[in-house]
Amino acid sequence: MENLMFVYCPCKVLWTVLVTMLGYASSLPVGEDALCTAEDLAKYRIIFIGKWSQTAFPKQYPLYRPPAQWSSLLGVTHSSDYSMWKKNEYASNGVRDFAEKGEAWALMKEIEEAGEKIQSVHGIFSAPAIPSGTGQTSTELEAHPRHPLVSFVVRIVPSPDWFVGIDSLNLCEGGHWMDEVSVDLFPYDAGTDSGFTFSSPNFATIPQDTVTEITCSSPSHPANSFYYPKLKILPPIAQVTMVKIKKSQPGLSAPFINLPAKSNEIIDTVSGNYKVQRWDIHKHDFLESAPGLGMFVTVTSPSAEVLLSKLYGPQGTFSFTSYLSGEHIICFQSNSTRFAVTAGSKLRMHLDIRVGEHFLDESAIQAKDKVDEVNERLEHLIEQINHVTREQEYERVSPDIQSLFMRVDVLCKKYSKEISQVSEFQEKHRKRFFTHHKQKIAKLEESLKKVTQQMQQLQCMKPPEKTTPLPFSSTSRNSFSTGDTNWSNKIVSNNSTPGWTDGIN
Repeated sequence: MENLMFVYCPCKVLWTVLVTMLGYASSLPVGEDALCTAEDLAKYRIIFIGKWSQTAFPKQYPLYRPPAQWSSLLGVTHSSDYSMWKKNEYASNGVRDFAEKGEAWALMKEIEEAGEKIQSVHGIFSAPAIPSGTGQTSTELEAHPRHPLVSFVVRIVPSPDWFVGIDSLNLCEGGHWMDEVSVDLFPYDAGTDSGFTFSSPNFATIPQDTVTEITCSSPSHPANSFYYPKLKILPPIAQVTMVKIKKSQPGLSAPFINLPAKSNEIIDTVSGNYKVQRWDIHKHDFLESAPGLGMFVTVTSPSAEVLLSKLYGPQGTFSFTSYLSGEHIICFQSNSTRFAVTAGSKLRMHLDIRVGEHFLDESAIQAKDKVDEVNERLEHLIEQINHVTREQEYERVSPDIQSLFMRVDVLCKKYSKEISQVSEFQEKHRKRFFTHHKQKIAKLEESLKKVTQQMQQLQCMKPPEKTTPLPFSSTSRNSFSTGDTNWSNKIVSNNSTPGWTDGIN
């Protein structure tokens, strides 16, 4: 191999990589769903095009922290016995984690378990994330006549639990495979978060709701980021196109078919070891590892053939073989976007690549992967032990706290009783006080009434008014009669006419 190029593709948060099929779980179907009578397998190139622009969706369009973008695409080819997600049905835990946080680990576990238990999954495929609302990404998928259905999901970033995708699209029509299929995509709500806007904080929907399509009038709330009451329907936010890849003409098959390996020796084999470290925003340093982080490793040959596409943990060993000389591309991509916050958008990667002829011990590689898996489980168990330790510590402190609260409760009851007694005493004496003063007021009113009557009597017993004595002449006669209190005066005026008299009886 002449040239080997390692590509570290920066995406919005982590890395943009070329990720295609993660491998296939060949299986026999369960049930009578063999509606496709095509004889051969079919390969398709799936192209996802984002149409989420500020012009088409101006309301609350996210411009930063983070800006509008798309997560990686995760899909599966399957039979009718399996369903990744369905409208008006409840989303699985894997779909919930992918729709809310962009984490694909649980969803991939569900797909693998479905393939093992009910043998309804043929293959898994994935495409890199798109770092903006508009753009495109692509990968390849393989469909089987007994597994002709395609389903996938792509998370809308940022969003509470919104995504776009396809549910069980049939690529086979009777006895032949479709040459090309295009589908307009519209947003869906996973029913696990009650946020209304792109940047809403986490607010779990309890109880969980079903998967519903988001329209210009549903949810019917002005705060919703997709609420456009003047529109009849939303414009498509994305589009997916699947184009059938034609088979190579006879005689033009890949040259490595006629170059088998000699004995156990592999020609031009490349193996690599890597380790990812996460940045700790609190310690301001890189941690020894990145627990919970998965890495898609994809290798592409000069002829655009995918030589390796596999999901590993934060530390792993990969290898691939190429029979072509030229530029080979090795790309890495994480399976999560949540490290944009927890890791402060910083990851450190150590990579060791060996090129040349050497012997590969597959059992050693499998053992190493098993050890890594055991280490991850041990870390998880250690976290659980720490949690149990904290719970036990709380239980030890809890009796003292309960005793303190009991004493406080007794004191509260005691003081409440005393306050109640004081209130009753005050109420009782307040009534006596008002009764005593009412009696005093009544006595005062009675005394005032008597005084008023006496005043009226005194006014009735006033002495007669004094009269001005009349002038008498020298010739006057007064006669008084005592005993019967009769008296009379006779006065003769000097100027009076003779014979005129005035008398009072």
